[in-house]
Amino acid sequence: MFRIKNFEDNNDVKIVEELGAFKVVEYLKDLSVDHLTAQAAYYASEMNVRRRQLVCDVSRSNITERAS
Repeated sequence: MFRIKNFEDNNDVKIVEELGAFKVVEYLKDLSVDHLTAQAAYYASEMNVRRRQLVCDVSRSNITERAS
């Protein structure tokens, strides 16, 4: 089993919503900006547009994935 540290308890992310084993994590600051995407990232931050990610903690529930 893998354990990831410094992900949810980081000052750059915020947990927006949580339901069971699922969490929606919102990145307050985008740290993956390079010189090609800097302008779009700047205007996105000015418009309060942030990246979000769905995180599933499989140790909290019996989760299975089904391919469709």
